[in-house]
Amino acid sequence: MKAPITHVTRVSAGLVGGALGCGIIDRGKYQPVFVQQGDLDGACGTHCLFMALMAMRVIPRSQFFRMDERRMGTDLRRLYRLAQSFYFSGTDSRDFRKLLSLMQPKIDYEATDATDTAAQHFITNHLDLGKLVVVGLECAARKLNHWVLAIGQAGIERGKVFDATRFLIVDPSDEPDRLVPWNATLETQTNGNSRLFRCLSDLRGDSTLVRLSGAFAICRRD
Repeated sequence: MKAPITHVTRVSAGLVGGALGCGIIDRGKYQPVFVQQGDLDGACGTHCLFMALMAMRVIPRSQFFRMDERRMGTDLRRLYRLAQSFYFSGTDSRDFRKLLSLMQPKIDYEATDATDTAAQHFITNHLDLGKLVVVGLECAARKLNHWVLAIGQAGIERGKVFDATRFLIVDPSDEPDRLVPWNATLETQTNGNSRLFRCLSDLRGDSTLVRLSGAFAICRRD
């Protein structure tokens, strides 16, 4: 007799959904960590990084959302000031390494500049370890260079074998969802018509084909 198939979602860092999107439970209460990108800025990458650091409780969310440098701790102040320099220009992989180096006493990270299947394996392996992964996406046809935060996986489980079909994504350029901590999904497998592109879908059902362009896996240092 075959083992029954179960549809499963796995979310890292204890993230939960709520009225303002992706959040954490702090002292028994829901606290949002979702940060939405504006129409004119290029801050998707830094927003993903700040969300990850708040989700892992590396930086206090109360200090971040005050946006008052006088009340920020030294580490957060240095990170915030450097992030400001990329606000309109956006972040590339070198910029990310500069930002992450400021937090290295508190975090460990691994980076890859791989694309396509190699990047997909990198993301999967680190999500399996409970890490959060900042994922680079691109689409030349739409002039898209974008960063999103992968917080988990969804798929099917038969017996003890889990087969992921989608990454669960927090996209700072879209509205948050009230019920679940993610607001988009990214197919783990490439589109049938192209070995390079996979489907990024928001929770309204709108989708676009994107290509993986590197990733950063982040975890809190014990």
